[in-house]
Amino acid sequence: MSSRYFSLWSVLFVVGQATDTSFNRHSFDECTTWNSTGIKSISSVSLSQPVGIFINRNNTVYVADQNGQVLIWWNISSNLLTTINNNLNFPTSIFVTINGDIYVDNSSPSGNRVDRRILGSSSSIPVMMIDSFCSGLFIDFNDTLYCSIYDYHKVIKGWLGDNTTSSTLAAGTGSAGSDLNQLNTPRGIFVDTNFDLYVADSQNNRILRFRSGQPNGTTLAGSTSLNITITLNSPADVVVDLDYFLFIVDDDNNRIIRSSRNGFHCIIGCNGGSPSFTQLSDPSRMAFDSYGNIYVTDYGARRVLKFLLSNDLCNHSTTQPTFLTSTIEKKSTFEISTALSTQTSTFPHQGISPTNVSHSTTHVSSSMTIPSTSTSSFPVSTFIPPSCTSNTIGITCNISSTPCHIMQPCQNDGTCFDNKTNSNSYDCLCLQGFNGSMCENDHRPCQPNTCFNRGECNAASNGGFKCSCESGWTGDHCGYKCECLSGSYSGRHCEIISRTLYARIVTSKSVGYTGYVIVGSVCLFVVVLDVLKHVFGVDVARNELGKIRRRRRPRIKTRKRPARIERFAYIDESV
Repeated sequence: MSSRYFSLWSVLFVVGQATDTSFNRHSFDECTTWNSTGIKSISSVSLSQPVGIFINRNNTVYVADQNGQVLIWWNISSNLLTTINNNLNFPTSIFVTINGDIYVDNSSPSGNRVDRRILGSSSSIPVMMIDSFCSGLFIDFNDTLYCSIYDYHKVIKGWLGDNTTSSTLAAGTGSAGSDLNQLNTPRGIFVDTNFDLYVADSQNNRILRFRSGQPNGTTLAGSTSLNITITLNSPADVVVDLDYFLFIVDDDNNRIIRSSRNGFHCIIGCNGGSPSFTQLSDPSRMAFDSYGNIYVTDYGARRVLKFLLSNDLCNHSTTQPTFLTSTIEKKSTFEISTALSTQTSTFPHQGISPTNVSHSTTHVSSSMTIPSTSTSSFPVSTFIPPSCTSNTIGITCNISSTPCHIMQPCQNDGTCFDNKTNSNSYDCLCLQGFNGSMCENDHRPCQPNTCFNRGECNAASNGGFKCSCESGWTGDHCGYKCECLSGSYSGRHCEIISRTLYARIVTSKSVGYTGYVIVGSVCLFVVVLDVLKHVFGVDVARNELGKIRRRRRPRIKTRKRPARIERFAYIDESV
C-alpha cells in the first residue's frame, strides 16, 4: 500500500478524533476538495426549520429544528434514531458533550434558557437563563457554556460546574455597533483550545476573534479586515479546523467558504442559482463527521445536505471508502448492511475551486473488484480495501464493527455486551442506581444538584439521602443558613441565648407578672364591693364613705359682726 493512501486514512480516522472533544476537527491539505453535489442526509423525516447541527465522534447527527424538536440519527443510516420534542420551544442551537448530554436553547413560556437533556430521559435541567434565544451555542474544554444572544448583540458565558444559571459577558456590549468591542446580531460561535472566541457577526458581515479575556476583537474575514480577505453577506456560522483555518457559512451568498495558506475560496454552493443538490438556500450551520464530510443545515430548502470529502492530498487522485446504507432497530438492536463506494478525483496543481475538479464514481459490491479512473499527471495505484472477517472493518481489519464498539449505546458508565446469539444486538449492564435499555434512567438518591452550596450527598440505607453541609449552611439540601443579628444569640439556628439576655428576659417577665397581679387584684376588689352593694344590699364602705364625706365637708364658721362704735353722751344729772 502506498504511503499517500495511508496518509489519507490517517486523516480520516485519526486526526479528527481529539480525545478531549466531543466533536470532529480535522487538518486538511491545501488541495482538499469536497464533492460539489450534496446528498440529502436523511429522507425519512420532513424537516421544518433546521438550524443547529452537531455531529459527535461516533458520527451521530443531532439537528435542532425550530419547529420544536431535536432529531437524532446515525450518519450512515436513513432512519431516525429518536426525536426530542417534549417541553421544547424554538430550539436554534445545540451542543453535545462527551458523556452524551444534550445542551439546547429553549424559548420556554416560563423564560428563555439553555437546557441540559439526557438522551432517553424526558426531563431537562436549566443550566443558563438568557435574555433571548441562543443563535449559537458552544462548550469549551473547561466546561464553560457560551451563548450568542442574537437580539441583544452579545455573547455570554457561564461555568457549568457552579450549579447556577447565571452568566457573564464574553463579547459585545449589549448594544448593536460595528466597533471591535461591539456586535450586531451575532450567530454561530466557536471556541478553540486557547479559549479564543470566534463569532459570526452577521449584520456587520465579518468574522471576529476575541482573545481570551480581551474585550476587543480582531476581524479575520470580511470587508473591515486589515488584511485582504473576502466579502461576506450575513455570515451564519464559523468552524475552526486543527490548523486554525476557518470554514464560514456565508448565509445570504448561499455558499460555504474556507481559508487556507492561499487565502479564502468557495468550496460549496459557488455557482449561484436556484436551490438544488449543488446549490444552497439560506444555509445556517455546518459540521464535520469523522471522515471529513461536511453537513449543512439548508434552512431555506428544509433539509440537511452531506458533501463528501473528494480528496485530501495535492496533485493526485484519492479514494475514500464510505458507508452507504444501514438500518437501525429500536434501542438494543441494530443491523448494518453496507456497500462500498469508491470515489476518485483529479484536479490541476493550482485549481482549488470545485469547478476545476472532475469526478468519477464507481459503486462496487463486497467482492472488491474495483474499476479505477484517474487523470493525474502521474500513475496512481488502485486502493483495494481488504476483505475483513465478520464484525471487523478498517484497512488492517483491526476495528470492530459490533454494536457495542460502533454505537457505544450504554450510558452512565454502563457496560455493553454484544449478544452472542444475535450479532446485531447488545445488552447493557447498568451500575447501581441506573436502569433502562441503555442505562439512561438515573434513580440514584444523590444527584449532582441534590445538595446545594458545596454540600456532600451521602446515600442512606433506607434509599434516601443525607446532605453533609459546610459550616453555616443547613437544611435537607443545605439550602439556607442562619446569621445571628447580635451577640446575644448563637448556635446553628441562633437558638442559644446569652446569660445576660436571659437575665433581662426573666427580670422583665417578673415585673410584668407582678403588675398583672396588682391590677387584677384591684379590679377584683371593686367588682366584689359592687356585687355586695347592689345584689345583697350590703354597703361595706358606707360608714367609711360617710366619715370621709364629713371630713371633706367644709365647716360653717360664725360670721363676726362688725364692731360698732357707740358714742356716749354724758348728762349732768344735776341739771
